[in-house]
Amino acid sequence: MPTLDFQTILQSILQWLLNPGLKILVIIIGGIIVYKIFKKFSLHLIEIITKKTHPGRDGKALEKRTQTLIQVFLMAGKIVIILVVALMILPEFGINIGALLAGIGILGLAIGFGSQSLVKDIVSGLFILIEDQYRVGDWVNIDGTEGKVEDINLRRTTLRGLDGVQHFIIHSTIRKVSNLSKGFSRVDMNIALGYEVSLDRAIEIINKTGKALAQDTQFRALVVKPPEVLGVESIEGGKVSLRILGDTKPGKQWEVARELRKRIKEALTKEEITMK
Repeated sequence: MPTLDFQTILQSILQWLLNPGLKILVIIIGGIIVYKIFKKFSLHLIEIITKKTHPGRDGKALEKRTQTLIQVFLMAGKIVIILVVALMILPEFGINIGALLAGIGILGLAIGFGSQSLVKDIVSGLFILIEDQYRVGDWVNIDGTEGKVEDINLRRTTLRGLDGVQHFIIHSTIRKVSNLSKGFSRVDMNIALGYEVSLDRAIEIINKTGKALAQDTQFRALVVKPPEVLGVESIEGGKVSLRILGDTKPGKQWEVARELRKRIKEALTKEEITMK
């Protein structure tokens, strides 16, 4: 029975480490360096592009847009670099890359016929990013599903609803997107009063309350346009409904609306005006 020569084994290991092993190490280090350069270049380029294409956007909105693009492009760049590094390393283990690529090509062609929906997902995702339809952190309604955008990649968008449920939406299935956080948001609410109430007096009180809210130190940074009565929305069922509109910073409409309802209730009660 042949015995293993420890010196021969050690020599073989050292020889492998000094030839293929060293090459593999250099390739891996080169891949890491390329990724770091790509990351730095991408960060700088995306920041320049977003500032030039959206010069009027406020700081937070611009930051969300930039972070969304960076997240997607860095992930795509990382995948490409890993694939290239893997293809460069495989020959060092004696794997024929030509035959492998030919096999992958045939397999890819077969898969391609069944993956048209994936291509549609990616193309749709690119248009969502290029057109800046929404960004990470925005509150949106996508085909009836409402929530905060937690993540966007080229294939799907992840939303988190108010009830805490996480929704995964495939881009190629999206038909309608309503962005509740872009530019500004709006307080849109109705207040119902009885027929006996003096509408002029009630409107005066509500408008005064809206202006006071907009000037409050706690809320003035959130309010763009003070909430005020637009007019009579409906008259039915023994009550008159007044519609109130006001503009807020993106995503702040609910917070402002809750406080406005509270203040209107207190102001009307003080004037002995009952809400229906």
